[in-house]
Amino acid sequence: AAGPERRVFETTPEGRERLADSLEAEHWVSDRVYQPFLIWLALSWQARGNTFKEQLAHRRDRLSKRLVAERETLDSVRREVGHEHHEAVWILELKIDQTELELAWIERVIANAGKRSHAKRADYPDE
Repeated sequence: AAGPERRVFETTPEGRERLADSLEAEHWVSDRVYQPFLIWLALSWQARGNTFKEQLAHRRDRLSKRLVAERETLDSVRREVGHEHHEAVWILELKIDQTELELAWIERVIANAGKRSHAKRADYPDE
């Protein structure tokens, strides 16, 4: 809403300079964020009954809905920016590609879930 309560903030020249300095830091491109889903996956061998397949199905359904929304957003952003060479377009394309990849992976895991078994070398010594 652009009513009278709207406030617009702007960075100062010093703020933009500090941001530019910060964007040169290596951690922006090298840090890895640990996702809750990956932690769940690592612990899922402890789950009861059909929990593994059910949770993967829930994840698949959620990602499928997210994919629809991401594609709609990408279409909107393309109309807004008017070209393909914009950070917002690239970000959304990356998110869509990642989501499509994970959906394909989930289908593969669900198809092979019945073959799931314990580690064959659970007593493997530390080296």
